Amino acid sequence: MKKTVLKVVALMLVAVIACAALVSCGKTLKGTYETALGTPSFTFKGNKVTLEIDLVITATTIEGKYEIEDDKITFTWEGENADKAEDYSGTLAFAEGDGYITIGGVKYNKVEK
Repeated sequence: MKKTVLKVVALMLVAVIACAALVSCGKTLKGTYETALGTPSFTFKGNKVTLEIDLVITATTIEGKYEIEDDKITFTWEGENADKAEDYSGTLAFAEGDGYITIGGVKYNKVEK
């Protein structure tokens, strides 16, 4: 009898820990979102993001990570081009709708690539 109770309690603890781990992962996005003009565009996969922006003559790609919490999105850019993403750095307002997101008040539509 004691062993059965101990097994049930152990399984319940594992279930609670698994649920807590899933909840702590936070919200993630998947896919590419761009403005009506096509640039800039964000491609999300897991907790990683790629930003593509046009700078005068050339396009620049910047990679980083993001985290969504409530109605805010925080970007952390990495690599040699990180300084070129200063307009998209830090914590910005975020909202998600049907087929689009807004970041810092700018609407980005989801595109199929």
